[in-house]
Amino acid sequence: MHTRKINVLKVGHRGAPGYEPENTLRSFRRAIELGAGMIELDVHLCKSGEAVVIHDLTVDRTTNGTGKVASQTLEELKLLDAGKGETIPTLQEVINLVKKSCALNIEIKNRQTAKIAAELVCQNGIIDSTHITSSYIRPLKTIFKMQKGITTGLIHYAARTEFRQQLFYFFSLLLWPITYMLILRRAHAAQVRWVNLARVFATKRLIKTLHRLNYKVAVWIVNDQREIQKMRGRNVDAIISDFPDRLNFE
Repeated sequence: MHTRKINVLKVGHRGAPGYEPENTLRSFRRAIELGAGMIELDVHLCKSGEAVVIHDLTVDRTTNGTGKVASQTLEELKLLDAGKGETIPTLQEVINLVKKSCALNIEIKNRQTAKIAAELVCQNGIIDSTHITSSYIRPLKTIFKMQKGITTGLIHYAARTEFRQQLFYFFSLLLWPITYMLILRRAHAAQVRWVNLARVFATKRLIKTLHRLNYKVAVWIVNDQREIQKMRGRNVDAIISDFPDRLNFE
C-alpha cells in the first residue's frame, strides 16, 4: 500500500520559549537559528491601535507590568520588560525581522485584530508565507472575505487559561464522537485550509479524515521526542513546538 509522505513544517510556538522569553524578538530570532520554518505568535490590539505580539489579554504573566493590553498604549507597553530586557514587539517589528527568512503563523482573537493583521500581511507582501489562525470562526470568515489569498487555519481549541484548557480536553475526549464531528463542521464553516489540533485530539482516524477532505493538519504543542515521532508517523503536515530544534528530524 502506498504511504502518504509529507514534508513536515517545523513551527516554533511563540518562537522558542523553551529557551527564550515567549513572543519576543529574541525568541523568534532563536527559533529561526534552531531551524524553524515558521514561527507562531499571538496578536492583540493595544489602546493606541497597534497590533502587538503577546499571548494573554493582560501583561501580568509575561512582563513586569500589570493590566490589560487593550487599556495601555504602545508607548506604555514598550516600557515593560518581557524577559531578558526584551520589550513587547509589534506585529510589524516581527514581520521586519522574519519576512525574508521564515514563514509566520499569526493567531488572532477577533474581527478587528483580524482586519489589521490581514492588512499588514498584504502591505508587507507576505501573503504566500503567512497563515492566520484562530479558535473563532467569525474572524477567519472576515479574512476569507477580505483577502482570499491568505491561508487561514482553525485552532481547536485554545482556552485562555491552563485550567480551562485541561477542562476542555477532559469533556471533549469524554464526548469524543461529538467532538470529532464538531471539528469537521467548524472547519467547513470557517472556510479554512488548515486545522490546528491539540495533540490529544490528533488521532490517526481524524487526521486521515481531514486529509481526505483536503485540509492540512498542524498539531500543537509537541515537545517530547516520542510524541514528535508519533505525530510524524500519523503524517501531520506541521508540528508546533516550544523547542524547534527537536523538530530537526531529517
